[in-house]
Amino acid sequence: MPGSVKCPMCGLDNDRDNVLRYRMCSHCGAQMEAGPEMPAGGAAAAGQMPYGTPPPPQPQPGAPPPYGAPPPYGAYPPQQPYPPPYPPPYPAPYPPPYGYGAPYGQPWPPTFHPDVYEKPEEPPRFDFGGLFRVLFSPKAAFEELYGHTGMTQGIVIALVFTILSGIIGYILVLAILSGVEVPSDASNPIPFGQTTTTLISTLMNVGLNIFVFLFASYLVFALLKGAGHARRPNLGKTIGLVGYAKFPAFLMSIAMSIVSGMMLSSVDWNAIQNPEDATAVMGTVCGLAVVILVIAIITFVWALWVHSHAASVANDVSFGTAMGFTFLAWFIAFIVMVVISAGIGLGSVL
Repeated sequence: MPGSVKCPMCGLDNDRDNVLRYRMCSHCGAQMEAGPEMPAGGAAAAGQMPYGTPPPPQPQPGAPPPYGAPPPYGAYPPQQPYPPPYPPPYPAPYPPPYGYGAPYGQPWPPTFHPDVYEKPEEPPRFDFGGLFRVLFSPKAAFEELYGHTGMTQGIVIALVFTILSGIIGYILVLAILSGVEVPSDASNPIPFGQTTTTLISTLMNVGLNIFVFLFASYLVFALLKGAGHARRPNLGKTIGLVGYAKFPAFLMSIAMSIVSGMMLSSVDWNAIQNPEDATAVMGTVCGLAVVILVIAIITFVWALWVHSHAASVANDVSFGTAMGFTFLAWFIAFIVMVVISAGIGLGSVL
């Protein structure tokens, strides 16, 4: 075909003008040269190679096409294959369930206590140093106790503190009874009974306190989970950390027992029967009662603060939410305790 050049790679004819312009085959993109103009006498008369067998292409870049001109077919090299997919153990997503009540389009942050739940679990053990850290920095203490605390540790610690509190209170009552002169007549105004009655009452209070501890701990867990605020609800961790939180209340109960004993031992109960001395005696009683009330308020606020941090770390909720539901659980547990105590008292009377 006149005015055409055959490609040495694919063997197809190319327009000579196209080869002169782009220096490549329009079919396969191979580099090629147009060669000299064919004379009228043919290739043999010119003593040159025919158009069909041009010299091999030289390794030199071709001229780029002008701006706006479409490149010839095959001008671009073939695309490389996509990289291989990621090998099968894919990185696991965050361990949550995040899914408790998060509004659409506003995902919750991963956790309220970073670097606590991602740590590997340790074998459960007692941490007596954590008891004293709970007194001053409960949040950091519970975050450190989380990895090696379970339900067993919480129940044992709460049982020990409850029994110790009952024993210390019983010993203080015995000391008060031995140091107070009890009136012998029927109008005995002393607000406690005999030693046997005190022992039975102490044992009943120990059992009731253990029941209230377990009931209140489960109630906090159930309320937080049921309301959709607990991102990592865990009953075992709740009971375990709340058991450590009993230490501040144990210390304050000892202080309250001491002040109560001071009130009973410092009053001359025989003088109450005399109208002249009754005013002074009641003034002393009221002053000590105010001290007991202040200690009770401090105990309640301190215990609520520490218990709320325990519930927050155990269930991964905010401190304010944990405090509100802890107060609600205590209120319900108090009502249940009053009903049980009234039932026991009514049964003993009948």
